[in-house]
Amino acid sequence: MKIGFVGAGKLGNSLGEYFFYKNLTVIGYISKNKKNSREAAYRTKSRYFENLSDLVAECDIIFITVPDAEIKNIWEQIKSFNIKDKIICHCSGAMVSSVFYDIESTGAFSYSVHPFMSINNKDSYRKFENAIFTVEGSKEKIQYIENLLKKLGNRVQVIDTKNKVIYHASAVFSSNFLVPIMYIAIELAKVSGFNNIEAIFSIAEVTLENIKKDIVKAVTGPVERNDIETIKSHLDFIENNDYKKIYLLMSKKLIDICRVKNIEIDYTELENFIIKENEK
Repeated sequence: MKIGFVGAGKLGNSLGEYFFYKNLTVIGYISKNKKNSREAAYRTKSRYFENLSDLVAECDIIFITVPDAEIKNIWEQIKSFNIKDKIICHCSGAMVSSVFYDIESTGAFSYSVHPFMSINNKDSYRKFENAIFTVEGSKEKIQYIENLLKKLGNRVQVIDTKNKVIYHASAVFSSNFLVPIMYIAIELAKVSGFNNIEAIFSIAEVTLENIKKDIVKAVTGPVERNDIETIKSHLDFIENNDYKKIYLLMSKKLIDICRVKNIEIDYTELENFIIKENEK
């Protein structure tokens, strides 16, 4: 199957290079940024296209790897071409395949294909081998898409359309939200005069390893110990009000987990304290 890409940013570049590395047939790229398209084509030994109609005509599968807000606009152009029996995919984590509205009338098939991983540069293709791909869309070819990705060596899970958005929210929590949490940790460490940032990363890595083994047993710290005085002292010394609110919200959720881990401990007093502090 001949594969083409509309969009040559971090995702399009990385996914195309991964497909090329796995010996799939990448035909080429088209993008608003011609420099990016040429670079992506060079890296995949494919072609740079000037016209969208030419790329669509030569490909069996078209991956639309543009920002979410542009997907519908690209589709409105593509649907005017002859796309009978072609497979149209986007890689948005949050959007579903129905963004390709009225695709039935074209004879094509629509899918969302999302790699569950963090893509922060054009060389992220090196990490794709460990990615789980989720697939959502038309029943007719979904088995084909699933098998194609499995042949690359990837794990694949089909996602129901109604669950796609909440699935993506879980990805945001597990990836994007780690960034501000670590940023705050580093900021507070610097304020304290503790400049060994590697130690911050190290404790986070150990925690992630513990979470993999047992997420409930991984909980430690003053909330788990029911140590109200330490928590009060933290709040007294944290000057940034946003950081305080985040601290309180995280502590509230930690109590829920701690009640599973330590059924013999009464966390009521601590919970009431956190609720009152959060209302200030």
